Order: sequence, then C-alpha cells, then structure tokens
Amino acid sequence: MDILYFYSPGACSLSGQVVLEWLGEPYQLCRVDPAVRAGETFRRVNPQGKVPALRTGSRFVAENSAVLLHLAERQPDKGLVPPIGSADRDSLHQWLSYLGSGFHVAFYPYFVAFRYVKDEASYPSVKEAAVEQIKKQFAFVNDNLEGHEYLLNGTRSVLDPYLYAMSRWGKRLFDVASEFPNVARHQEMMEQEPAVQFALSTEKAEAATSPSGAFQGHVNLDEAAN
Repeated sequence: MDILYFYSPGACSLSGQVVLEWLGEPYQLCRVDPAVRAGETFRRVNPQGKVPALRTGSRFVAENSAVLLHLAERQPDKGLVPPIGSADRDSLHQWLSYLGSGFHVAFYPYFVAFRYVKDEASYPSVKEAAVEQIKKQFAFVNDNLEGHEYLLNGTRSVLDPYLYAMSRWGKRLFDVASEFPNVARHQEMMEQEPAVQFALSTEKAEAATSPSGAFQGHVNLDEAAN
C-alpha cells in the first residue's frame, strides 16, 4: 500500500481524508489521538508531533499544504489543483499559506491558551480576544466566498476540505450562519459531500462505507511508524 495517512479526530487532517476519497486511489489510515502525538513513536513520523502526515513508500510527508499538494498532484487530471504556472496556481498557493498561517493560527489562543499565558485566571480574556481574531478571519473568507460556491474562484480544489475542516470549529464559538452566511453555505455544501460524510464518520469511529471504495482499513501506529 503506497498511501498511509495519519489523522486525529476533529483536526484539520479531515481535509486529506476527503481528498483521498476524491482521488479514489487505495489508501490506509492511522488514527493518532492527540495524547499520542507527543510520544516517541509518532515523532518518528513527524518530529513536530502534528497531523496530518503521510507515508508514501518509505518516506514521510508532513504539513497540511505539502500533504494536500502531494495527494492532488498524484492525479492532476482530477483537477484538484490548477496547472503549475497559472494565475490560479498562484492563488492556490496564497490560500494554502493563509489557511495554515492565518486562519488556523487564529484558533490557537482559544484552544491552547496555556501556551500564551501562565496565569489560568487570564485564560478567559485570552479566549475572548481569540474569538475576535477568529471572527476577522471568518469575515475575510466570507467576503471571498461572495458569489462563489468554492474558495478558488468558484472551482473545487483541495482548499475546500481544508477550509471546512477548520471552519467547523467556529460553530462552537458563534452563530456562523447569521454572522458569516457565505461560510455557512460552504459548510453546508461540504457536508453534503459523501467523502466528507465518510471522513466525519471515520473521526467518530462509526461504521461507514468508503464512497470511492479506496479505503483499505486502519493500521496501528507501531506498524505505521516503521
């Protein structure tokens, strides 16, 4: 098996699971719960202890943008990334960079306030400030989805599951539908995708059938890391 994908429930690694289904190329999954990611075994896969990660052949690929590009470029005829050298390709790279370094990062102070302040009494104010920053990112994406079904100039790409995997976190914090209707519309569209439904079921460890038939089962971490 040439593709082994490492994911954690509720993480942005949902994006690669969706892309794998869209590609339809045989793959296996390795579930890595958050508490395990800091351990020595998973750090053989990714020294940063983060998901997603990908094993292809004898090598590992980490960082979501790199993983998504690797997957999409295995089958360029699927059209999940624009041609190299095109204006849309530049836009794709800009969005990948933004989603990783802007949109995602805005959530950090909310989810892991302890990384930023030592005084637990300050956590509520840190989280309150984080929500303001998260809303600014939602507003930026909402504006760019105006009149578009998909994020990349109305064309489906690897950006859409990446955005959805993180924008779903906003549902815990505020009313996405009333404040950012274009983002909510994008969420609803993605949730109608069989590949997304399958990935969400996989995260919940629920029995589900791979829409593409490409999923070949789970591998335990000890085996996957070697």
